[in-house]
Amino acid sequence: LELPKNVYRIDAQTGKMEVVTGEVGMPNGLCFSPDYKKLYIADTGASHIPGHPKVISVFDVVGGKKLTNMKKFADMTLEGVGAGFADGIRCDVDGNIWAGAGWVGAGYDGVHIFAPDGVRIALTMSVNHNADLFNFDMRTNRALALTSRKGIETQADWSPDGKNIVFVSDRTGSPQVYLLDLETGEDLLLTFDSNYNADPRWSPNGKRILFTKRFAGRDQIYIMDQYGENVRSVTRGRYDAEQPEWSPDGHQIVFPSNRTGEFKLYVVSSDGSNLRRLTQTPRGFEESSPAWTLRRWIE
Repeated sequence: LELPKNVYRIDAQTGKMEVVTGEVGMPNGLCFSPDYKKLYIADTGASHIPGHPKVISVFDVVGGKKLTNMKKFADMTLEGVGAGFADGIRCDVDGNIWAGAGWVGAGYDGVHIFAPDGVRIALTMSVNHNADLFNFDMRTNRALALTSRKGIETQADWSPDGKNIVFVSDRTGSPQVYLLDLETGEDLLLTFDSNYNADPRWSPNGKRILFTKRFAGRDQIYIMDQYGENVRSVTRGRYDAEQPEWSPDGHQIVFPSNRTGEFKLYVVSSDGSNLRRLTQTPRGFEESSPAWTLRRWIE
């Protein structure tokens, strides 16, 4: 089963799914603004439609259920380098959009960060086959390196107070979660006991970090404090769980899992209790990259 290329809304109470827009050429990643009044959508239509704009679009959210007033938010062209595609995107508490970008090559591929007005302010770029974190200075139009290690550094998430970034790096030979102090420039390894740790996400209060950890051959969701201590599991079992996202109040976590053999969306309390499937979509339809909407928690 393959659904038409649209953006869909799933009602958390009934499981009913409906189209909210078909205006985007090939909708890919999506995320909401901090106040849930805007929805950003990465458009990869140019991969199949000649001349299609390589952009991130933005819509107004009306009543938590409808999308209107589609506009271009950001152009994926990087002057002097090229134009690629935005893939997965996320919005931080300050309204900045973090976009996975690629299909150009060295000096472009990585994570691009845009201010709320659509101006590019930071990058994770691949230079000499190493992907590092960069801050984009709008006054000089120069990308300033935040990290310069051998390996791939990506999946950055800014702390709510703006003082730290958590990110993933394979500089030790396997993906691990690190914390970067933006004031001192020093970084700290937060994870040790797995050959795969990824998807770090700050809690709304900045005191905890969600992440995905591979254990016994399965990806599961864990929580640790901001310095990598007091690690505990949120999910467990003979299935995979990944891409966790905090609810705005920090009490719940939404994530995709293949408990049924296909990836569907689930919600769980942050202490690991009250796990339940969030959607009732048919087999053959997989779900990923969840983001919270105007309804700030699931009752």
